[in-house]
Amino acid sequence: GALRRGGGRSTGMTFRHVARGGLAGRPLLLALSTIGLGRELDRDVTEWASMAHPRFLREVVARKLEARPEKVYSRRGPPLPSSPGYGNGLLLGLALLLVAGLVVSRRLGRLERLALTGAGSVLFALGAMLWLVSLLTTVKELRYNEALAVFVPTDLLLLRLSGARLQLYLRVRLALLALVSGLVVAGVLVQPLLVAVLVPAGVCVALLRPPLWSWRGPGGEDEEAQGAAGSAAARDASGP
Repeated sequence: GALRRGGGRSTGMTFRHVARGGLAGRPLLLALSTIGLGRELDRDVTEWASMAHPRFLREVVARKLEARPEKVYSRRGPPLPSSPGYGNGLLLGLALLLVAGLVVSRRLGRLERLALTGAGSVLFALGAMLWLVSLLTTVKELRYNEALAVFVPTDLLLLRLSGARLQLYLRVRLALLALVSGLVVAGVLVQPLLVAVLVPAGVCVALLRPPLWSWRGPGGEDEEAQGAAGSAAARDASGP
């Protein structure tokens, strides 16, 4: 009972922190674990639970039983990565890629449908995969997943809706993503999802018409459209 005594105290780590160490240097798997493994992985690890991992077992044995480990073999290959992160770089890159495709195609005035199909298909695929796994599995780490509020199968509507209906869907979607972000910051939601939120949020912002950064005048026209109308009126007034 010497090892178990006092083993209920927290180690200051979560199961996600321990698990990601084994995925160091594999950004795709890290990104998938960020959005695919749910809040069960964000529970605190007790000292007793940590001893399922050989490294922590060795440390506790050394401290409690005063049995110092003896090194009998050292790795001869290159050192393993020690700071794997959460695969956020890959998620951020995906967000930038989808947004860039939508913005550039709009600026060029061509391939807009292709860019929209690509972005909508990616969001739908992620949402459908996460929701399907959650509905079919009994594994808690896969079933109770806060990323279900970020990636939803309803993003298939991006390929079906147009005009005012599409704009309404985009605004509702952005409002829900803002709510999720607020709950993450407040600590109500515990998964590290702030970067993942940028993937659907970036697509929604890029599809807004008028763009989110444009100003709408009192009559509901964009500032750019009002300026164009004013220039046309000025040319008419200066005519013969």
